[in-house]
Amino acid sequence: MYRGILLLFALSCLILCSCIKPQNNSTEKYPRSSFLFMSRMTVALDCSNNKCEVLSEAARGSGFAVAHYDGGTVGMTAGHVCDAAMTSEVISYGTERLHELSITTDQGLKSKAVILGIYHRQDLCAFHVPEVELPHIPLANKPPTYADDVHTLAAPLSIYEPGAVPILTGKYFGVFNKNSFDMYSIPSMFGSSGAPILNKKGEILGVISRAYPKFHQICISPRFYQVAYLVISLRSGFIPEDLSHAKDFASKHYGGYAKRSTLESP
Repeated sequence: MYRGILLLFALSCLILCSCIKPQNNSTEKYPRSSFLFMSRMTVALDCSNNKCEVLSEAARGSGFAVAHYDGGTVGMTAGHVCDAAMTSEVISYGTERLHELSITTDQGLKSKAVILGIYHRQDLCAFHVPEVELPHIPLANKPPTYADDVHTLAAPLSIYEPGAVPILTGKYFGVFNKNSFDMYSIPSMFGSSGAPILNKKGEILGVISRAYPKFHQICISPRFYQVAYLVISLRSGFIPEDLSHAKDFASKHYGGYAKRSTLESP
């Protein structure tokens, strides 16, 4: 239902020549008002052992506003914040799963969220929060380069209170796992997943996916071009089924960035 509504919204945007309300962009270096504390409850039915068992799991994470739609907010977080099967030891992909997602704003407002799309390969999730309109964070116009200063607004270990969102800083230092992820020296723990990674202007560069195993001072993010493709798609009213066209998008808008390795010059 939401996909069809947003596609109609995209067509209307072509007529009106504008999908985004520039005046509602966040201009803050630390856009606290765009931060979302995420909560998810998953209930699953597992019938794998000749009997059916109801399983449940709760999770916490971070998220942020990227667009507006119909008086509400479109946001992003990590994929595993939305889908328990990506990280759970008890809930698998083979089970029938029901996810209930909710958010808390910096002002303490709580609301339900509707999942629009989960991108398992890139560990990203898009969602819609009806009737809650928040300023969205602008997207950086170029990818990060080695040693760029970055920061995030996150809730590690669920350390968060309305009006008191932790700020963590670090640097970008390259790509990881055959160009699958960008790497940052930002301390991260459970609850940091889904937090926006921002440049010095407070613009989106990435999304915290997870901390590096056994050394939580380093985290990984989907590549900038993958995040940018999803953000721009959502702002145009389109919900992609997958991010398979992100590399073509990167080649067009960012040159050879998608193929660049850590050892190459920016």
